[in-house]
Amino acid sequence: MNRMFFIVTVICLLASNALAVGEPLDIYFVDVGHGNATLFYQPGQCAMLVDAGPAEQGENLRALLERNKIKTLDYMVVTSPAPEYYFGLNIILSDVAIKELSDNGDPGRDSDGFSEYRQLQERIPYSVVAAGDSWQCGDVKVKVLNPPVDIEDSPDKRSRSLALMIGFSRFKMLMMNDLAGRGERELLERQADLQAMVLTVGNHGAGDSTSGQLLARVRPRMAVISAGRDRRLGFPADSVVRRIEEAGVHLYTTSQSGTVHLRVQPNGGARLLRQ
Repeated sequence: MNRMFFIVTVICLLASNALAVGEPLDIYFVDVGHGNATLFYQPGQCAMLVDAGPAEQGENLRALLERNKIKTLDYMVVTSPAPEYYFGLNIILSDVAIKELSDNGDPGRDSDGFSEYRQLQERIPYSVVAAGDSWQCGDVKVKVLNPPVDIEDSPDKRSRSLALMIGFSRFKMLMMNDLAGRGERELLERQADLQAMVLTVGNHGAGDSTSGQLLARVRPRMAVISAGRDRRLGFPADSVVRRIEEAGVHLYTTSQSGTVHLRVQPNGGARLLRQ
């Protein structure tokens, strides 16, 4: 399913007119078991965390932040109110300050973890973001693709998950986060340009994620799935793994590779490093 991770893999550039930037960007797809957490770190310019994983895996995230000597996050983005996407915040908050917090505005679940999250929303600059919103962290450009501003309240909370396009020089990465099924289909209908070098697979590689149509539109060179080792929920689905590999995409899963570390150079070239 995965190539040996200790081999450094060079990923070819996608064509773009973007200008080169300053320092390289390190992207860590953090091994948080059945959860989601991705750290973007451009030394001296940007530290941004997209999701924080479940509480029981928070120490992995804390150790990564300590190793990189990150004491402040410029941006913290929570893409879904599911516990495996943000409960890890409770573990790192004693060590790391957050300058700005954003999410999709979903009311989430009435639980102790969410109560603490609401308190965090009240303490620091907080914003609800939706499709069309964008910001820049150092040389990292973030564009929100989902949910649409006018989305109706739905029992399918995954359709409200934030989907993000990350840009850094010529490098682009599409983050599907918890988006799959209906939400993925609607994204394909709304968004014209989804092409990216790297795709983070939606909903841990659930069977209704990463359709052939999505792969054809994104045309990724690399895909990453964040999933637990025990596969107790059946993630990633064999059908999804097969679709990705048959499309000729290099696939990595945190369940097999652990934390996946991608370094993007100022010219947009990227390579995997041993973690």
